[in-house]
Amino acid sequence: RGSTGFGDDFLGANIRCQGVKDLDDILTGVDRLVEMGIVDADRVGIYGGSYGGDMALRGVAVTDRVKTGVALYGFIDNRRMTLETGDFTYEEEYIAPVTWPMQEDVAQSDVFSHLHEISCPLLMMHGDQDPICTLSHSKIVYRALEHRGIKTGLVVYPGEGHGFRKPEHRKDCA
Repeated sequence: RGSTGFGDDFLGANIRCQGVKDLDDILTGVDRLVEMGIVDADRVGIYGGSYGGDMALRGVAVTDRVKTGVALYGFIDNRRMTLETGDFTYEEEYIAPVTWPMQEDVAQSDVFSHLHEISCPLLMMHGDQDPICTLSHSKIVYRALEHRGIKTGLVVYPGEGHGFRKPEHRKDCA
């Protein structure tokens, strides 16, 4: 289950369970690779951008099986992202209709309430002009981890939106 690019059934299997069942899918794959001896359990990292950035943040927050992460232009709170950007599409289509008060299951995949559980190194990269997943989400994670003494970094690329287009930023990110 996941995002676009693999058909409607693949995409639809993630509705109302994003950040939960798809992370289980990832960890099941990691566990199998560890069992097969292909991956060292002490060297598992997670990397992703946008919703993948959210998954990277969630992976280091809610499991001890991930030992490090890199989150590119991720987010930590769906409702906050909806209200900051004014784009209700993501929440409406993938989570649930926007209601007040917010339904409890809507926040099940959010990372914000799990920031205190992150104890491994984490690097974040974000464009300062991102209109989709705003920079504020990465700043919150960075400040929370820095305050707790967790090894962290935040690289902010000036003039970049959702993804990195400038060759020097793409090279730096790689």
